[in-house]
Amino acid sequence: MGAYEQFYTQARSYVNITNEDKYHATLEALEEALESASDTKNDPLNPLIDMLSHAIREYESRDDEVVEFVEEAEGMSPRYCIVDHPDETKPIDGK
Repeated sequence: MGAYEQFYTQARSYVNITNEDKYHATLEALEEALESASDTKNDPLNPLIDMLSHAIREYESRDDEVVEFVEEAEGMSPRYCIVDHPDETKPIDGK
């Protein structure tokens, strides 16, 4: 078995997210990769981070609640942020 096949055998459940358990495992793997990576353009973990991020976006794009949340968040004024409680918003600039 070649290196790619070995890698894909290990990564398959992270790349093809089909349920909440795999989704959360992929989120954890992404967090670990982000914490381990240096913040440079050529970090060897960048392709893994891209792959995991893409898989998460694909899974979330099929979740109606997440899609609704993203659409709502994108429609909000950038002057506002969430503070302590989701129902309490305050302008970032204090106005």
